Amino acid sequence: MEPSFNSVSQRRSATRRNASKGAERSKEGREKAQSQLLHWDELEEWQKDNEYIIRGYRSPLMQKLYLTMMTLAGMGAAFIVLDPEYAKPTHRGARTTVFISLGLCAVIPVTQLFLTHGFNELVSDMGVQWLLISGALYIAGALLYANRIPERLAPGRFDFFFASHQIFHFCVVLAALAHYQGVLISLRYRISQPNCGQ
Repeated sequence: MEPSFNSVSQRRSATRRNASKGAERSKEGREKAQSQLLHWDELEEWQKDNEYIIRGYRSPLMQKLYLTMMTLAGMGAAFIVLDPEYAKPTHRGARTTVFISLGLCAVIPVTQLFLTHGFNELVSDMGVQWLLISGALYIAGALLYANRIPERLAPGRFDFFFASHQIFHFCVVLAALAHYQGVLISLRYRISQPNCGQ
């Protein structure tokens, strides 16, 4: 029994020493990294106009393009939704087209991510599959609503339950949950990156 006690005791001592060395190395690494960082006030004047430092590693042109695109698309959608003329049943198709088009605006930024990061990283790290599921649910719900399916196929049978409008809202809730899951995965990926440009 005595030899096993010694070996356990020796293993515990070795584990403590290794943990202590690991903590020291970690502390040294943090101190080294902090010594290499500069505060904005410590930069030379000629370095302060660097676009990457001022705006991050995202292209200011693309930021403006996406913000402009979404603002215009949102204003167009708001006009269609709020204009009494488009509230008529005859314009159901126009409202559906605007709804789907507004969602499809995401194709452009996702295409840029595909070109800069590649498909595998988009799926494994950024959760783009959840965004695709969300889009498919939105579109499916909108098309069912616009075409009045299933009540169109069996008039009177779906007046209270399982009408196209109810199915549409159910799809919207599922799509929002899928989108939320994708955002969580993407957020975890962003937080894990040492800086914005990677």
